This record gives sequence, structure tokens and C-alpha cells, in this order.
Amino acid sequence: MDENRKEVFGEVDHLLAQARNGDAQAMDRVWSLMQPHLKQIARALMRRERHRTNFGTTGSGLISELWLRLVPNCNEVASAEHLLALARRAMRRILIDNARVHRANKRDHIRTPFEEALHKAGMDDRNLEAIFDGLDALEKEFPQPAQAFELYFIDRATQLEGAEIMGIDRHAFQRMLTMAIAYIREKCADD
Repeated sequence: MDENRKEVFGEVDHLLAQARNGDAQAMDRVWSLMQPHLKQIARALMRRERHRTNFGTTGSGLISELWLRLVPNCNEVASAEHLLALARRAMRRILIDNARVHRANKRDHIRTPFEEALHKAGMDDRNLEAIFDGLDALEKEFPQPAQAFELYFIDRATQLEGAEIMGIDRHAFQRMLTMAIAYIREKCADD
């Protein structure tokens, strides 16, 4: 983590503690500090959307929707990293809901790049909700393989980039990714 990010995240952690103690202005400052990080996640997720969304192309609409969903639960946010994890999950859910509406309005189904990647990995891309439920379960039990899955399939990092982000070698990243795929496949098969 670079120094600027460490500094920002340290300040966000402090502000989150203030927000939990009732300081409403602290949460506003958290959101302004986290905007660049949230926009980066939103843009990465939006790039994978093949169809038009109601959120615009920059992800700012997605962040606005995220704000509406996360603000009532702001007292549950423990740290900047926790906020990013909650935001990533909430944005995925928002886009899944949007995709359901989109698919309901279309007769033919066209796969998004994310769905295509899942299909190539041998996963049934028709049930995204089960895949994300499996990812949530994986994250609780095995956080590192879940992070590898998110980096590769959701953030669209290459295996080498994912390994660098996680601070591991490429072969360890591949093992974690293989484990994550097998785990999520098994969870989807159980549903």
C-alpha cells in the first residue's frame, strides 16, 4: 500500500470511529476521502457491463446508489478496508439487480465479459446470485482465495497483477484462484 493511501486510510479509520460516536460530519468527510477509491471500483465494475445501466459511464450514479444503501449501516463499518469490501459487495449486488431488470426486458441473453470469463472457467454464469453467494461464503472461510477471485474475475486483473497486489507469487495466486473456483462451483452445485 503506498504512503498516500496509508495516510488517507488512517484518517478514514479515525473518522469512522468518530462517526460511530455520533459525529455526522465525520461520515461526510469519509465519503469525500473515499470517493477516488470508490470510483475506481465502480469504473472497474462498470467496464464489465455490456448493456446500458442507469448509473452512467463514470460510475458516479453507482456510487450514489451505494451511498443510499450503505449510509444506514455506517455504524457497522470498522475501517477503510472494510468500507471498500462492503462497497465492492454492494456495488455487485446493485449491478446484479440492474442486470435482472435488463434481462427481464430482453428476450435474448448476451453475456457480459464477466459472465464470459465465468463460463470459460466452467462456471454456470446464468446464476450470478449463487456465484456471489458462494463468493461471500468463501470470503468468510478463506479470505485470500476470495480476494484472488475478485481481483481476477471482478477487477479484471491479470494473474501477475493479482499476485503483485496480494504480495504473493503468480503460482500461489493461481492455486488460490483454482481453489476459489472449485469452492464456488461446489457451493453453486449445492443450491
